[in-house]
Amino acid sequence: MARRRLLSAFFLICVFAFISLLKESSSHVSDGPHHVSNRRFESAIISLASSHHRLDGELPLAIRSLTRQTITPKEIRIYMPESDRDLVRTRYTRSSPDVKPLSSLLLHPLVKFHFVEDVGPATKFIPVLRDLMNQYDRGDRDALVQPIIIVGEL
Repeated sequence: MARRRLLSAFFLICVFAFISLLKESSSHVSDGPHHVSNRRFESAIISLASSHHRLDGELPLAIRSLTRQTITPKEIRIYMPESDRDLVRTRYTRSSPDVKPLSSLLLHPLVKFHFVEDVGPATKFIPVLRDLMNQYDRGDRDALVQPIIIVGEL
């Protein structure tokens, strides 16, 4: 039942996001044939999944790229397995002299680490959808039209 609810919510979020983008682009005065309004994308949540193996390689490079885009996202959520929590916390707080600190790119104010159950490739989108469903259940109707950008293969 929970899985069905999650899939239904995902479908609704996609539909409402698509409709809101259509409404905005149709009401926007065009600056040319290829102009698209950026206002809706400025509040997008970037969601990606990673592991401690990528903390020193691909992950900082991806974050640097995402934070240097013309349109700044609302937030960059990095979903990591619960088993990585202690290692990331130790590197974040620099509580051990033997452990390498996190890259400063991963300390960017937009970057938020979330430690969740590893559900494979779906880890990059199920937790963010669950968070938005919870916001909606608490009365935040804007959660249905919150743009999400899923970053794969990281």
